[in-house]
Amino acid sequence: MPAVAIADLVATDPGDFTPERTRQVLMQSRVWPGYYDFAASWFEDDAHIDDLLRRQVGPPADWLRRLPAAAAAIVDQVLEQRRGRWAERLLWTVLWAHASQGRTPVAWQDFLIIAQAIEQGMPLVQIPLMQTIAERSVQSAARRAQLR
Repeated sequence: MPAVAIADLVATDPGDFTPERTRQVLMQSRVWPGYYDFAASWFEDDAHIDDLLRRQVGPPADWLRRLPAAAAAIVDQVLEQRRGRWAERLLWTVLWAHASQGRTPVAWQDFLIIAQAIEQGMPLVQIPLMQTIAERSVQSAARRAQLR
């Protein structure tokens, strides 16, 4: 999405992008994957995750017991490398929510706040949504490991 389009969206409702509102949205974003269907699939799930967790955390039996360490490894070594993908995913969600004209559980402005934070280089450890995505990635990997 071109920067001009983002600026145009922000200009439509500048009061929704205050520092206080940004802090609120960042904190609220932590629960989106657990409460809203649109974010249920927001996690990383591939062999790279499994390999990383084995190297950094230990055997699969330890992954959930050491969830903070496992999630930190995912944020640092997976999500940071995939930052652009997550920003793009959030920007597409902005467009979906904007086109839905208020029929979404989360306002398009909220998605844009998170997308901008990711795009502008805010450390992902400071974005609660990304922490939840990392935790859900560990949980998915642990479930998959149990099935083997």
